[in-house]
Amino acid sequence: MVAVVIVCEEIDTRKLLFFGKTLPFGLRCPAEKKNLTRLMSFTLGLSDKQKGSIPDILTILHLYDLADYLQDWLDKPFHASFYLARFCLVRSRKKRRYVKKLLRPTRKRRTLQHKGILCWDGYIRFTLTFTRVSGRIPVLLKSKACEKTPFSARGQRMRRQWNTKSIIIILVCTGFALWVIFREHDVDRRTNQKRESVKFIDLIHIPNTKLQKYLLQPYGKIQNIENKDRHYSQVKQDEVVYEILQKKGGFFLDIGAHDGQFMSNTLWLERQHDWTGLLIEANPELCKSIDKLKRNAWRLCACLSNTQDSVSFIKGGGVGGIADNIDEHHMKMLDRKNKITVPCFALEQILKTIGVNHIDFYSLDVEGAEMVILNSMKSGLKDGVYTVDVWAIEYRVWDGKQIVVEKSKENLNALRKYFHELGGYFEHSQLSTDSNNKDGYALDVVFVRTSQWCSTREKFPNGTNCLRKDKTSLIKDYLLPPHPYQEVKDADKRYSQANQDQVVYDIVQKESGFFVDIGAHDGQFLSNSLWLERQHMWTGLLIEANPDLCRKIDKLKRHAWRLCACLSSTLEKVTFIKGDTVGGVESHIDKHHIKMLNRTDKVTVPCFSLEDALNVIKTYHIDFYSLDVEGAEMAVLESLRDGLKSHRFTVDVWSIEYRVWDGKQVVYENSLENLNSLRRYFKEIGGYSEYSQLSNDKNINDGYALDVVFVRNEMYCKRHDELPDGTACTF
Repeated sequence: MVAVVIVCEEIDTRKLLFFGKTLPFGLRCPAEKKNLTRLMSFTLGLSDKQKGSIPDILTILHLYDLADYLQDWLDKPFHASFYLARFCLVRSRKKRRYVKKLLRPTRKRRTLQHKGILCWDGYIRFTLTFTRVSGRIPVLLKSKACEKTPFSARGQRMRRQWNTKSIIIILVCTGFALWVIFREHDVDRRTNQKRESVKFIDLIHIPNTKLQKYLLQPYGKIQNIENKDRHYSQVKQDEVVYEILQKKGGFFLDIGAHDGQFMSNTLWLERQHDWTGLLIEANPELCKSIDKLKRNAWRLCACLSNTQDSVSFIKGGGVGGIADNIDEHHMKMLDRKNKITVPCFALEQILKTIGVNHIDFYSLDVEGAEMVILNSMKSGLKDGVYTVDVWAIEYRVWDGKQIVVEKSKENLNALRKYFHELGGYFEHSQLSTDSNNKDGYALDVVFVRTSQWCSTREKFPNGTNCLRKDKTSLIKDYLLPPHPYQEVKDADKRYSQANQDQVVYDIVQKESGFFVDIGAHDGQFLSNSLWLERQHMWTGLLIEANPDLCRKIDKLKRHAWRLCACLSSTLEKVTFIKGDTVGGVESHIDKHHIKMLNRTDKVTVPCFSLEDALNVIKTYHIDFYSLDVEGAEMAVLESLRDGLKSHRFTVDVWSIEYRVWDGKQVVYENSLENLNSLRRYFKEIGGYSEYSQLSNDKNINDGYALDVVFVRNEMYCKRHDELPDGTACTF
């Protein structure tokens, strides 16, 4: 509140002059006194009703203006004081958008950076104090209460004397105000842009600004295309792929895309079956031809490499290639002088930017550099950073006149060795431009991921029976796909017991993330994921073993996969004791927990591994893993150990319930034992740090808190310089 207080006697009114507005206050004028020696002050601050608002910068300017005007009536210069605070943009549950909020000063200043997506320092209080006021006070704003007060001629002139200090202050404050307005506009623009392209890219997490220059987004699906059923591939690669996968809306990766149409292995899939994908071509001239087609696919005019920033590329129409990888036979068809330098990017970096980690079809034709690219992908494929279902790789060597059979066989054997070492793939077929499909004469070789093939078939092409076919097929009877997104009135309502959902969002600060919620109950009561789904467009996997609760989840029509089963990599089925929120697997319920259950209310439920479910969903990165299975937490985590250590799937944030409750009180010893087991587990896994403990009361000490939160160090260090324990980030 800004107040101008004129101290007089004689007149007793209740008015406050507030730059043109009259508000209740006390006003007194002294009788027969020409000189005033009382204190006069102007204060800008926050009243109780104004908590969370930001002071008007213009008001501060008015105060300086006023102070400068009163300089002639002051014996001493005025005194100004400031109080530093922090302002942030935070998510408003009521307005459903980012708003400015004041965070009051606190000793724990480090925690302020987690409160909002944008924070800055500002001033919340500005005070001007005048002492030893001599002479008559000029009329600032006319009031009937002081009309009888004599004025000096000097006061009536109301001169304004600008000094250097005032001008500097005004410029600084104006600049600060403009900066705040600009940042607010920039944040709003980024937020809107992120929501519009939420299916493809999270703009906040783009790791390399250089990549954005070369990576172009899809144009979108074009309606009413003529000849959309036309095939362009040289040896029917597109037909073979579709016959294997039988899939609409798949994702392809076409490396050596040429002009995007001539001999394209992906254009028919895109136009006829609504696929999208990524087209990579190193020749800038051909990239321009791709852009003219306006394909519904990402385009990257660069090379693939995780070791080099750039390479020399020899242009040659459909036979151009990287200079270092072209053999002597292929070089005969090229002009060595026709070179250019092209940038290179790692495939993992590109897919991470796009937001994709599963590729249905990988077409590889880079004129001799096939093994170089495959070797750059080996660790990513082994660790499960990304997966590929079907490969079509050109291996034949042509010198311009005939097939170089020996060199072609050498290439084919190198590919076979590569996929044998990689594991999980089998050779499906070889494709040729003629009837000769013998080794060394065919154009392409096709490899297929074993688990993908056996998910829809009982036998391999050679007649061998598929392994684990029954279990892979059975999970589809229990795993239900997400319902479409639905707007609800209370989308901003939270349901978590100890604020788990908000803590997770503060850590990852991500829209459209993916969660796994194990022990999902009815999908709403004490849910750690529902607010993320409704308010921030997340999706995920809900796992609940109790069939009664599964039916309640289905009634909510959540935008998430639902699996009514238990999670295990070794067991096929378990006995589950029903108990509403406290039910659990019989073999993992301790003596304290069993007191709250009816041992006769049992049901047998099937079990599947998490990887079985992720293979169907085609997602291998989990932003948030909520684990609450009433005593079976360590059993579930052990089933995930191999997948986590090999990076076949990754998890950024964990919230795990460890506290033991016997129905009346916390069982401290058992709770502490559970917590220590979790700490040992994540230490053995490596790459994780304990972030915090969460409680539904104020006690967050070891053994008394409800949940413990772990974060993946690599993810956390992208936003922070230090890990939660204060260790410097090295990523």
